[in-house]
Order: sequence, then structure tokens, then C-alpha cells
Amino acid sequence: MGRMVGRLGRVLRAAGAGGGRRAGAADRGKAADGLAAGVSALTRGRPSWGAVAFGLGAAQAAFAATFRGPRERFWPRMTTTGLALGTYAILARPALRHTRVRPIHVLLGASSAGVLYATFAVGDRFARRFVPGGPSDIADIYALRELRPRGDIAARLVTVIAPAEELFWRGMVQEGLMLRFGRWRGAVLATAAYGGVHAVTGNFTLMGAAGVAGAHWSALYAAGVPLGALIVSHQLWDVWIFLVQPTGTTTAPA
Repeated sequence: MGRMVGRLGRVLRAAGAGGGRRAGAADRGKAADGLAAGVSALTRGRPSWGAVAFGLGAAQAAFAATFRGPRERFWPRMTTTGLALGTYAILARPALRHTRVRPIHVLLGASSAGVLYATFAVGDRFARRFVPGGPSDIADIYALRELRPRGDIAARLVTVIAPAEELFWRGMVQEGLMLRFGRWRGAVLATAAYGGVHAVTGNFTLMGAAGVAGAHWSALYAAGVPLGALIVSHQLWDVWIFLVQPTGTTTAPA
């Protein structure tokens, strides 16, 4: 009887050990599944290559409709384009919903806008002197100021157009290109896309200006400057160069 009890004890201990190993394996499997789910969730926060490609096609069509449509409808169309592209960017990369502008971003954005404005002041003189049709191209761009009251244009630039462009071109398009091609190659491709989409305007100077501005913001984003700071930079630069102190003038427009 004693020997039978001993054998039974050994069997029970072995069964318990085996069950413990199976339970541990199950726990580890659950942990691995949880980790995979977390990684999958993070991945879904990044724009897919398909989303980037579709977004670029949509941007091309939207910019064509905006710049080739009736000139008196330019600002409503540009605002609609901004709303559409910004919304698409957030849907394609949900993490953009958490973008915030913090106090330090205001300082970084203002500094960035100042550097870009100085760059354009030099570029304005170059375009007027050396680019064929440069003066008329620049005048055509600034003529858009006369289509709406200045306060209305400023509100559209600050609340919709500038933030939407940064969400779309840097936060979605460039992010996707950097993930696929690497940080700096992605930044170069994003710059080319941003400048290239302006080709539909038929304004060579505007396309070049967009390329320069795009290179500025794309390089900063690739270097790790927060998107909030780039939004502030875009807002301040848009208003200053377009409404307050256009390049080539020494006084603010009336």
C-alpha cells in the first residue's frame, strides 16, 4: 500500500509540473499575442503606402480644381481643399488627432517662419531679376489678396489652410515616404511632391516658391521638429508674406 501511495504521489507531482509548464506556455502565448496586437495598433497609426499614393493623386486633382477653377472662387475652393486633405490625413494616420501646439512650438515656429521669410526676400529679388516672367508671376500671386477681405483670408489661412497642409504634406505624406524610403530620401520626395503639385498653376515662380518652402518644412520635420511647431511656422509665414509684408515691398499693404 505504501508503495502504491508513493507511485500515486509521483504521478500527481509530474502531472502538476506538466500543467504548470502548459499554463506558463499559455501565459507567454497570451503575452505575445498582446504585444503583437499593440504593435499592430501602432502600425495602424502610420500611413500606408497606398494611402499616401491615393492622397497624392487626390491632392493633384484638388489643386487643379482650385487653381484652374473660377478665380473669384479661389479662396472658398482652397479652404475646401484644405479641409478635405487635412481630414484625409487624419483618417489615414489617426495619430495626427493628437497633434498639439505647445508654448515651445510657438517659439520654434516663429523662428522658422522668420528664416523662411528672409530666404524668400532674397528669392524675390532673384526671381524679379533673372526668372523670365518672374515679376508678372509674383504680381499674379499677390493679386489673390484682392479677392476677399484681408481678415477673411487671414482666418482661412490660420484656422484651416496652413494646419491642413502640414497635417497632410508633413504628417501624412512625408511620414509615409520616410517610412518607405528612409528619413532624408523621404523628405526629398515629399518636397518634390509639394512643389510638383503646384505645376497645375502654370506659374513657374509659384512652383519654385512652393518647392523652397516645402524643402524648409520637410527638412525640419525630418530633423525631428514637432508638427505643432511647423503648423505655427506655416501660419505665421502665410499671413506675414501674403498679407502683412509681401516680399519686394517696404510697407504693409493698405
